[in-house]
Amino acid sequence: MRAFGAAVLALAVAACTGAADSPPGAAPAGAAEPDVVMLDGVDMRTFALPLDGYGLSAADSRAEFAAIAQVYEQCMAQFGFAVEPEPARAASGWSPNEGRYGIHDTEAARVWGYRIADDPVPEPQLPYEPPRLPADQEAVSFGIAPMVRDGKTVPPGGCSGEASRAMGRQYGRVADAASSPLMLSDLLGAETGPLSEADSRVQAAFRAWSGCMWREGFDYPDPSAANNDPSFARGPNAGDQAPSAHEVAVAVADTTCKAATDLIDIRASVEVAYQNRAIEQNAAALAIGEREAAWKRQRAAEILQS
Repeated sequence: MRAFGAAVLALAVAACTGAADSPPGAAPAGAAEPDVVMLDGVDMRTFALPLDGYGLSAADSRAEFAAIAQVYEQCMAQFGFAVEPEPARAASGWSPNEGRYGIHDTEAARVWGYRIADDPVPEPQLPYEPPRLPADQEAVSFGIAPMVRDGKTVPPGGCSGEASRAMGRQYGRVADAASSPLMLSDLLGAETGPLSEADSRVQAAFRAWSGCMWREGFDYPDPSAANNDPSFARGPNAGDQAPSAHEVAVAVADTTCKAATDLIDIRASVEVAYQNRAIEQNAAALAIGEREAAWKRQRAAEILQS
C-alpha cells in the first residue's frame, strides 16, 4: 500500500505552512538599513546564512518524516493492515542556498542556461496522486467512523493522527508562527530576502550588473529579469529541451557580470546583516523555537531507535 505518502505529506505540509502575513518582530517599514560587513569570495555551494542555524535542518526533517512513518505503520499493523514504507528521503546534492541569488556558475551556464541542472542526488519521486485507500483502511488511517475495529479503539484522527501527535504535531491544524515558534526562523528568512534585495547597496550592485550586461549586448535591469525572460523555454517539459544559443549566451553573461561586479558577495553580505538584525530582534522567540527543535530531534531519534 503506497497511499501512506498522502497521509504523511499532508501532515508535513500542514506543519510547514505559515498563516501569518509577516513574521513577528520583522523590521518595521522604513527601518534604517543595517551596517554591513563585506564578505569576499562567497561560494554559493557552501554559503550559509545566519538563520540557517535555527530550526530543523534537512536531515532533521527527514528523520521526523521517517519517525512519523514508523509510528503510522506500527499503528496500522495493530489493526491488521500492512503498510509498504515510502522510499527513504535522500539528502539533496544541492546546498540550501545554491540558487538563492540566481545562477552563479559560468561553466554550468554554458550547458544548462537558466535551467536547473540535475540534482547530484535525486530524491525519490512520490506519487503525485496516490491511489485511494479501501474504505476499511481509510477509516483506520484517518479516524473515520466506526472508531472501534475488532475490539480495538481507533485513535482520534486515526493512525495519521497518532503518528502526528507522536512528533508533537497537532493533527488537522495548520501551523503558524504563533502556534509553532519553530517556524519563526523560516518566516524571518523569507522576509530578509526581499528586504535585502530592496537595500540601496544591492540596488546599486544591480545597476552595475545591468551596465555590464548592456556592454555584453543584453538589456536587463536585474538578474531576475534575465532569469525570467519569457523567450526562454518554460513549463513542465522545458527541462527536456536543450537551451537555445541565446539563452546560454545570456546566462554566461549573467554569471560573468555577477563576478565582475561582486554582486554575489554584495547580496550575501547585505542579507547576512538583515538576518543578524532579525535574530537580535527576535532572540527570545527564536530560543523557544530552538527548544522545540531540540525536542523534535530527540523524539525522532527515540522513535527510530525503538
